[in-house]
Amino acid sequence: MTLDEFVAREGADEKATITLEVGALPPNVLENLRKLQRLGLLTDEAVLCLVGQAPIDPYGIFGAMQAYGPWAFQPLDFTAVSILGKKGANPVALMRIDLLSNDLTFVALKKGQLVQHSVVTSDELMQRMATPGMDALKFAEWLREQMKSTLDAGMADQ
Repeated sequence: MTLDEFVAREGADEKATITLEVGALPPNVLENLRKLQRLGLLTDEAVLCLVGQAPIDPYGIFGAMQAYGPWAFQPLDFTAVSILGKKGANPVALMRIDLLSNDLTFVALKKGQLVQHSVVTSDELMQRMATPGMDALKFAEWLREQMKSTLDAGMADQ
C-alpha cells in the first residue's frame, strides 16, 4: 500500500506493508540512514516515526499562507517555495517557508543570481501576530508588503 493508503486505513493497530518510491536523495539523508543502520535502529517504524513526530508547520503559518500560492514542495530540505514574479520564464522573486521551523525567506534576483533578500523568523512572525490590534487583514497587508518589496528588488535587477 502507499503512504496515503496507510494513513487513510481504518485498522491502525494492524501490521501493513508500505511501498515507497524514492528518487535521488542527498548525501546527508543517506548518511543519516546509514548511521541508524550502524546503530541497529534502521527499522521501518523508526523511519516513519521520525517523520511522523517532526514539528511540521508548528505554528500553522504554511497552512494559512497556502492561499498565497501556488507552492512547490521541496522534500530535500522540507520547504515550500512560491514564485512571486518572473521576467519571461525566469523567476526574479521567491518566497520560501521552512516547514519545520516556519521561518520565511524572501529571495530576489541580484546581479543575475537569486539571493536572500530578507528573512522573517517564526519568532518574529509570532510576535507580529501578537501585536495589539493585529488582525488577519493587517497581517495579510504586512505580508503583501514583504512580497512586494522582494518582487520590486528582483524586478529592478538588470
